[in-house]
Amino acid sequence: ELLDECHIPLEIGELDDTLERLVEWGLLECEDQGWKPAMELVRMWVEKNISLVPPPEDDWHKAKAERWLEFAEDRREEKDVVGRINALKKAYELDRSIKPCLIEALDDYAQQCLKVGESDTAIGLYEELVELRDSPRFLQGLMRACLQKVESFLREIEKPEVDKIYLLNEAQKVIKRVLARIDSHMEAEELEKTLEKLECRKRAMIAEKNGDWSEVVRALLDLQKYDVKLGPEGKRKLQKAAWKSLYNQKSPLYQFPLVRAFMWLKSMVGALIGLIVTLLLIEHIPQIITWSAPLYALLIAASIGLVKAVGHQRAKYVLITHFAAGSAAAGFLWILTSAGFELFPPSGLLAYVVLIVMVATPLATVVFLEMSFKYGKARTGIVNGIYTLTGGILCGLFGGVIWTWLNDINIQEPLAAGIGLGLGWILVSLIMEIGDPASYSVSPGDIQEIFRR
Repeated sequence: ELLDECHIPLEIGELDDTLERLVEWGLLECEDQGWKPAMELVRMWVEKNISLVPPPEDDWHKAKAERWLEFAEDRREEKDVVGRINALKKAYELDRSIKPCLIEALDDYAQQCLKVGESDTAIGLYEELVELRDSPRFLQGLMRACLQKVESFLREIEKPEVDKIYLLNEAQKVIKRVLARIDSHMEAEELEKTLEKLECRKRAMIAEKNGDWSEVVRALLDLQKYDVKLGPEGKRKLQKAAWKSLYNQKSPLYQFPLVRAFMWLKSMVGALIGLIVTLLLIEHIPQIITWSAPLYALLIAASIGLVKAVGHQRAKYVLITHFAAGSAAAGFLWILTSAGFELFPPSGLLAYVVLIVMVATPLATVVFLEMSFKYGKARTGIVNGIYTLTGGILCGLFGGVIWTWLNDINIQEPLAAGIGLGLGWILVSLIMEIGDPASYSVSPGDIQEIFRR
């Protein structure tokens, strides 16, 4: 009863064991009325040396703390790390002098948790350590545990069919929780940067979900400011976002599912429309033979530009460049036709090659200049220009072969020429699209430069 009044944590089983042990040692006897010393000498010694009057409270607290310390040592021998720490915490509540022992136990356990990846437990332990002692080592440990937890969230994000935004929110909560502990220390700077990186990722995911591809580009490029290297999936997403952000997704052209899935169809449609319009005009104005080929070149370039501009964010710029290219091609062809070359409708393989190449060359030049000066990438401009020019030569040959084959099967020459030119320019348009900077051969760094300009 006295021990209970003084809050000494002894179980009944422990008391029974103690009494039985004293009986075995011959120091106590058990009778019906209770327990008594087996030897009068022992009774006299106990009466003289052990007071049954409660000692001062501080002494009891110290005795209780020593009891918890003994229990903690027992837990250590049994490899019960958590039990030992809990016992030391109880002892620390009663006796502040055991603080170094508690700190050592918490530190050892926190380091073990970090090694095996138990970051949640490590964060909690380092938070307790920071409260006990504001040490740079414990602050760094808290930061490492926090970053380890964030990395585990980022690994989860890579898995399919997970709520990525939820995981990013949880990661941000962990960082904010730790920042509240170390906000006034140097370690806070790295965590704040990590928090900003997570915010960029979340912005990109939300923007992608909402179809705001311009914001996706900005968020991913902001992420690169923190020296985050995008993996293959991130690079593909950035290129896709750059491609989509260049086009007005509310335009009628973009709303067609087929065009939305295959944006290169726009140039093919433009080439085909340009050819049909040209053939109709020349059929109804046959007397202007000198202007037939120049008109063909101008309408082909203008039609491709018009169709592209319908769905493009920079419609005015697209129109100007294509009209400029078409005008240049028309000028070249007017000089040739004035010199006596009959190029339209083409009547031979050489005429096909000359006609298509003379239209493709200004377009290739425009593409080269656009890449080189507007986007600052001469290499990309050269590559795209070569694509267009080479495509013109190959497709001119292709158109001539088609024209020859159609003539052999007795299809009228104007119709054969029109089909050959149509197929040739459709292929040129496709090759031009292969070299589009938003969808091919442009690294995230190149895209960043494009959007910066």
